[in-house]
Amino acid sequence: MRLYPQVLHQIALFLLQRITIGTCCEVLNSIDILFVLHVLNLRLRHEYIDDTKDYVNIQLDNRRNELIQLQLTMTIPSFAITIETLTAGIFGMNIPCTLYSVNGIFKRVVGS
Repeated sequence: MRLYPQVLHQIALFLLQRITIGTCCEVLNSIDILFVLHVLNLRLRHEYIDDTKDYVNIQLDNRRNELIQLQLTMTIPSFAITIETLTAGIFGMNIPCTLYSVNGIFKRVVGS
């Protein structure tokens, strides 16, 4: 419930005319306790939000690490295939090479 300042002022004047100093102090103490409870509640919510942000960041880091691992796993076989393709490409060219005259070189290259 939200009250306007004029209404709060009128309520305060009414209460000051009707109540004693002791009850006024009790009311102020209870308001102070409520204020402290609200501050503690806000702090708890702030900690909960920070914990949630930390949890989300940990999950994101985990996914990022999985993607890096997948990329590395895909790069290694790709590099191995590239070396074999380079070797086959060199032997598939029609250029003069001294290795063509060596007997059994084809089996050694293809067998490796």
